[in-house]
Amino acid sequence: MLHSNIGLPSGKSLFQLQAERILCVQRLAAQAKNEGSVTIQWYVMTSPFTDDATRKFFESHKYFGLEADQQGTQPCISKDGRYIMETPFKVAKSPDGNGGVYTGILELERK
Repeated sequence: MLHSNIGLPSGKSLFQLQAERILCVQRLAAQAKNEGSVTIQWYVMTSPFTDDATRKFFESHKYFGLEADQQGTQPCISKDGRYIMETPFKVAKSPDGNGGVYTGILELERK
């Protein structure tokens, strides 16, 4: 499997190690803020070649105890400001890239 054992003595994947650190920091931040929970956003970038295997890996490990979410999309717009159509009746969409970070920040501020 693409993300399985990479030879660490613990047998853990790099994703598992990172998830454990995020869970620890979330717990410490919640204690410091005296709140029930704090969510730290973790963005895992994939390519068309690794996306399916990465998703299956996270699913099989129950996202290492973290909340699962996926990147948003936005309409594709040409340089002259027109919508790019996927079909005659459907606007093409692409990953929202850095724009998703701003949406995530707004969601955190609303909590």
